[in-house]
Amino acid sequence: MKFDLFSLFKKSAPKTYTGDIIRRDLFGNKRISINTFYTVWRSNSDVFSAVRELYEGVASEGFSFVQDDVENTELSKIFDFGNLKEQIIRDLKISGNVYFFLQKGSGTGRITRVSLIDPRTMSVITDEYGNIIRWIQTVKGQTTEFAPDEILHFYDVRDPDSPVFGLSPIEPVFWEVMTDQAAMLRNYAFFDNGAVPAAQYILEEGLSDQEARRAVELIKEQTQGPKNAHKSIVLRGIKE
Repeated sequence: MKFDLFSLFKKSAPKTYTGDIIRRDLFGNKRISINTFYTVWRSNSDVFSAVRELYEGVASEGFSFVQDDVENTELSKIFDFGNLKEQIIRDLKISGNVYFFLQKGSGTGRITRVSLIDPRTMSVITDEYGNIIRWIQTVKGQTTEFAPDEILHFYDVRDPDSPVFGLSPIEPVFWEVMTDQAAMLRNYAFFDNGAVPAAQYILEEGLSDQEARRAVELIKEQTQGPKNAHKSIVLRGIKE
């Protein structure tokens, strides 16, 4: 047995991972990302309420920063946890990740300010072992790079598909939530479309095979999906 020692120890090219991880759904065709999870949070009352209860409950009786059993008043001056608490819990429970930019004083290296960063804007470059080389934030096409020690990143559960990012708590229940959403939209569409039941369509006689196929395609386009539930249509080539 022979080993190529050069290949064994040579460095691999750096890898880029985006915080807005794109996944495929159970059927392989729907794109799911962190943006999707924020949309779910905004549109589903159960998810929204659950996240709200969490951030309202955290530090509801007050808080203080303690280091070695001694209150750290200096940290309170640079980190406005009271106003950032809602965003921190929201980002953690929706995206699974929280990022802080640690602004340091010139020459001193001491942290002078802590700012929260939107998880949807973050990506990272790592080596082959998952060690962070640099962070990248992209906002409206403009990118900003940060050294590893300029970003404080934490999560509850690490994503097994990523060496860096956390797993969104919404992902395991995503399809249950989407099923509820689809049922809600279908029920809404039923009443919005005049509570008209689904119809049986009979094609006109004498249609060519191509015309018949096109008529069926048009029916599907205008009637399938929860938003089109029980919706009436008018199409050429349909007898009744």
